[in-house]
Amino acid sequence: MFQTLFSPVKIKGLELKNRIMLPAMGTKFANKDRTVSQQLIDYHVERVKGGCALNMVEVTSVHTPSAPRKYLSLSDDKYIPGLKKLTDAIHKEGGKAGIQLWQGSLAVGTDKAAMILVASDMPVTPEITIPGITIEQIKEIVYCYGAAAKRAVEAGFDCVEVHVAHNYLPHSFLSAGINHRTDKYGGSFENRARFPLEVIREVKKNVPDSMPVFMRIDAHDDYLENGLTIDDVIAFCKLAKEAGVDVLDISRGNIISAGLKYEVPPIDLPRGFNIDNAAKIKKETGMFTIGVGRINDPAQAEEILSSGKVDMVVIGRGQLADPMFCNKAKEGKVDDIVRCVGCNQGCYDSCENVKAHHITCLRNPALGREKECEIKKTNKPQRVLIAGGGIAGLQAAITLKQRGHNPIICEASDRLGGQFYLAGQAPRKDEMKQAAIHMGETAKRMGIDIRLNTPVTQSVIEEIKPDSFINAIGSEEIKLRVPGADNKIVVKSHDVLSGKENLSGNIVVIGGGMVGMETAEYLAERGCKVTVLEMLPEFCADLGSTRKISVTENIYKAGINPVTNVMVTEVKEGSVIGKKDGKETTYPCDYAVVAIGTRSKNGENLKTACRKNNIPYFVIGDAAKGRRAINATREAFDLALSIDDETVQAEAKKEKKTVFLTGGTGTMGVETIKQLLSRSGRFNVRVLARRSQKNKEVLKEFMSYPNFEVIWGDMKDYDTIYRCVTGADYVLHIGAMVSPAADKDPEGTLRTNIGSTLNIIKAIKAQPNPDAIKLAYVGTVAETGSRTAPIHWGRCGDPVKPSIHDYYGLSKVVSEREVFESGLKYWKSNKQKKKKTIKKRGEKKKKKIK
Repeated sequence: MFQTLFSPVKIKGLELKNRIMLPAMGTKFANKDRTVSQQLIDYHVERVKGGCALNMVEVTSVHTPSAPRKYLSLSDDKYIPGLKKLTDAIHKEGGKAGIQLWQGSLAVGTDKAAMILVASDMPVTPEITIPGITIEQIKEIVYCYGAAAKRAVEAGFDCVEVHVAHNYLPHSFLSAGINHRTDKYGGSFENRARFPLEVIREVKKNVPDSMPVFMRIDAHDDYLENGLTIDDVIAFCKLAKEAGVDVLDISRGNIISAGLKYEVPPIDLPRGFNIDNAAKIKKETGMFTIGVGRINDPAQAEEILSSGKVDMVVIGRGQLADPMFCNKAKEGKVDDIVRCVGCNQGCYDSCENVKAHHITCLRNPALGREKECEIKKTNKPQRVLIAGGGIAGLQAAITLKQRGHNPIICEASDRLGGQFYLAGQAPRKDEMKQAAIHMGETAKRMGIDIRLNTPVTQSVIEEIKPDSFINAIGSEEIKLRVPGADNKIVVKSHDVLSGKENLSGNIVVIGGGMVGMETAEYLAERGCKVTVLEMLPEFCADLGSTRKISVTENIYKAGINPVTNVMVTEVKEGSVIGKKDGKETTYPCDYAVVAIGTRSKNGENLKTACRKNNIPYFVIGDAAKGRRAINATREAFDLALSIDDETVQAEAKKEKKTVFLTGGTGTMGVETIKQLLSRSGRFNVRVLARRSQKNKEVLKEFMSYPNFEVIWGDMKDYDTIYRCVTGADYVLHIGAMVSPAADKDPEGTLRTNIGSTLNIIKAIKAQPNPDAIKLAYVGTVAETGSRTAPIHWGRCGDPVKPSIHDYYGLSKVVSEREVFESGLKYWKSNKQKKKKTIKKRGEKKKKKIK
């Protein structure tokens, strides 16, 4: 089976056992200092064990000043030992290692400390222009490529790859769509080819003759005026061959236009979309050629190779999703392969998100955690009842079964897959539907007990008597709450996608997120005239960049009319009323489709039944909080790995404590949130923050946590504080107006800092159980007059009589006094010196906060 795919091949001195390459993909697995981490080694070794022939190590900087952190570097000898450790590990498992030499141009901007080098002057704003690289710098970079290649040889790599694509510096010189120089490195094709050819020659000069030199290059430029044509690329490849390139790795895309979608192609693009380009380049150049572009099936790869279109194939995200892809294909276990669906949620979106620690994968939650997530058999097998057969429930069941537990899935409907299956009904997303079906078939093959049309009730729980219970019942659509929401023309988006509602005519979709826009496309394909109303300034705001580009293009291509910044106020027979730019606007329609999000289904009855029977109760996926599919599979997988841990079991039998936190967007608040969320089995975290774009950005990284809640409001407003305190077990009062803002608005500082403290005390006292709520007040060194410079001239340094000129310090002293004199049963101030103690009214002895 797949004889060509698994036939050996020799390229100069490089012998490969099959025709599959793991490409150089950005992972963020490197250490912050650009060295090799154990995490990166484990990642590569796992794919070598899985049967991959050649691992091309990710983009590696050649030039120190422009080397971004969290990405590898070979710009100095100090990086050789770590990379040698990586190649040794790859070789030990029978694999071969290449390394991609890189100068990232604009792409290094993810690290503000890295120098950005561009081919020619690039205006960023009317006032700011990034200067083009100088002749001296060009010579320096060329030398750095050669020096890095020499180090690659010392580090034990079997080949090197020069990256001449994706807007990186060599591509930026080669493309007339980017290079606007007027010297010998710009203008004509020959001039524009000069720099990348100098780089190739310098690399070739510093590696042995037996070591092949690869070149990654775009088949042509996309969305760039005067960009490279495929004929330009063929001409350059012939010159590159003369300069020393042995292998072509044909890619697509750039980071400064909608062509980005071709770099890491999402599900919207056809599988194998770039192979015909690679075949043409191979034919015209006669060079050994590697094909790239959404190849995620061994039969697809075999057809591409056996037809002679290319000599090798890249299977990148396919091996992220399943590190055993190659071995499973070789052994004929095709049905066992976990296929990439091109969602880009974990790989590219995480790479692009500067706050994401590293890439992840919806289909493979162990990505980047290969060692810690090794599947180990349990010595305490459990019967685990899982309510819900969506992808969260299925992922939990499959992993539990692999570990030796006995999961039982009870699904209320007549099919498995949940909303992931439903998502696959949208245009171009059938692979998601097939993935949901595949998970269900995998569960069946494993012998997992699956009970369809079986909603879980207290009697079901008591009948099965599980050792643990997992709530994975998912979410339901949020109902529209405006006059006329119950009108007969109002339809749910899920009912449209499932085929339950067959609509025609003029449609208004309320909600322009992913589900709303995909529902709009679904309807447009069926001949409907569609208008989408979105309250935010942009539609598709919840999509990553590559999918957003693709969906947006298809929205306009389908003739759909998206309207942003409109608030729906009413639904009438034959129209939807909205307010836009302060004016009421009528949008005529035959049907109004609601797609304004989802919220978790009510699982209180399930929790009550488990508490009654002393059964550990867990919640995962959308049942905990409506989010993305990647959150569901990660939570399910992690729970399945730890469900038999005694501490985990004990915590699951208790109610989580709720911590209400002010000041959550400040430095101290963010770190506090991180600490609390790391104890997710014990705490729910509620944060009060002012609604602003800055605060939204700060808190964005926490929004995917199921135990994290934001209440937007003002600390000065008592009703908001009361809402935050209600249901809380702990109150951490960190928030305050601090200098220099405090110095500019003394009156506002006193109202905010003292007023918020009084509001919290009042709200705690207004609760039915005030003595059960524990308050921790955070003071400041400003109360002692010893803040860091610049020190205000009027500060006297007396904590009893703070300077009236230091309104921040004054407000904190007064606030702390109010806490001291509040009469609350439990409180703590950081001004007290007793370690982890609280003050209890009427008692001298301190008690620890638990």
